Amino acid sequence: MKTGFVFSDLHLFANRANAMVIDMLHRMVPSHTDYIVMNGDIFDFKWALFRNKADTLEQAKNWLLNLINQFENTKIYYIMGNHDCGQDWGNVLDTIQHPRFYWSPTHFMIDNRLFLHGDLPLGKTKDSPFVRQNPTSINYPLFYTTLDKVYNLIVETKIHRAVSQYFSPNRTVPAIHDVLERHHPDILKNIRHVYFGHTHHPFSSYEHKGKLFYNTGSAVRYLKFNPLEVIHEQE
Repeated sequence: MKTGFVFSDLHLFANRANAMVIDMLHRMVPSHTDYIVMNGDIFDFKWALFRNKADTLEQAKNWLLNLINQFENTKIYYIMGNHDCGQDWGNVLDTIQHPRFYWSPTHFMIDNRLFLHGDLPLGKTKDSPFVRQNPTSINYPLFYTTLDKVYNLIVETKIHRAVSQYFSPNRTVPAIHDVLERHHPDILKNIRHVYFGHTHHPFSSYEHKGKLFYNTGSAVRYLKFNPLEVIHEQE
């Protein structure tokens, strides 16, 4: 029986990331798991503490290499989110030439399970969730320093918890299903489970039109982190 583990939205390098999340993951992820899917926004390049692009990219690459080494019998799948996409980062990911490491700007399918971050099908354009149109380069404009302080204030007052509640499964799941149905009906027929993040609203096994949907929450402070074990039983 194959098993996996999926999580998203760690937002590492941002002020509001949970400093204990790495220890949490090592306690939660079984050492014998066949694969790990990092389902987007693992790093937060937009709000990173490092104000130097090269340092940020190096820190992120080293974090991934450490993870690969620590789970020495596990395949590692990395999916970009809206906070950790970009050509600069893609170029760095291409340098990780390891037989157990795979990355995608948009998604992975493993058996009858689809993993995607969720920002693309829930975006305003409702374009294909399998095409990340305009990944942006990492940059640190000066005004982000002020915005970052405002963002941290929002987190400390826990207003972001109310925002995440807006993205309930009965609002997000039909939207994702509709985009898949419109752009990729053949793929939709072959999947049973869909895992996504982005909205920071965790839930499990929400059924919609014969599919089961899951959201892995967020490790941002005061939100619920919902990493999930994936068990591939014969279906």
